[in-house]
Amino acid sequence: MGLFDGLADMLGFGGGTNKFAEQQVREQKAEQARKDALRYEINSLFESGLPPPTGYAPTTTGTMENVPANSRDIIGISSPFMVAPTNPSGAVPISPQPIPPPPQATYAPGKTPEELFRAQESELQNALRGNYGADLGDKFTDASRTLKFNAANTGQIGGSAYADSAAKLSRENSLGGTRIADAVQRAVNGLRAERERTRGNALSLVNSGAGREAVSAAQSGIQSAISQARAQQQERLFDDLFSGLALGMEGRNAADERAKLAALYQSKTGSFFPQSATNSPTIR
Repeated sequence: MGLFDGLADMLGFGGGTNKFAEQQVREQKAEQARKDALRYEINSLFESGLPPPTGYAPTTTGTMENVPANSRDIIGISSPFMVAPTNPSGAVPISPQPIPPPPQATYAPGKTPEELFRAQESELQNALRGNYGADLGDKFTDASRTLKFNAANTGQIGGSAYADSAAKLSRENSLGGTRIADAVQRAVNGLRAERERTRGNALSLVNSGAGREAVSAAQSGIQSAISQARAQQQERLFDDLFSGLALGMEGRNAADERAKLAALYQSKTGSFFPQSATNSPTIR
């Protein structure tokens, strides 16, 4: 027996190089099992009904007694799943148990991810529609009041100019409603994109060797996504609405004021600078 074979036997790798290679394979399988279990747990936070990792069974205590005996000192299993052994030499036998239900977010007990996300999106949509709708309503009310006031002052209520302005006011109010719907959908799409970014980041952590902290990052990311969406500053959707009507009325009022001033000026200066031909002196 060679020196290496003797040392291998002392370390529990009897059989020399072949035993060492087998040990490496077991380590790789255990690491793959750990990562697959974490991926499953992370993905189950974002969608329900996912099939559990194939070929895996949950550990009974989460401790090292469920790991093959000749690899206990090398492999650390922190996942709730592991490769279900076929009782290889030196392995501690376990009885495969049913896969437990997918993990649920601790802040949404009893809800599937789809139910949680629908509730979040509905809350966000209602809040945005309420805020945008109140803003649009205020602007429409102010514009309507201004239009009626100016029309009354100029004697145009009931006239064609007033009717045209009122129709334009109504069209721009409808346009504001369309903008609200588009803005709400953009906000929901942004929330969904942030969730997917969170999932991708958590899975990348697992691929890089992370453990339970990757699951925690996914859970906190889901909460952070909706918090950011709620706190997002609202878009300025209506700055250009109703302004044409206001400017048009201001233009009419300014023209009226200029005409009044010109008439007043003419009435005051007419005696000094006569404009009538009958009052002009004849130049011979």
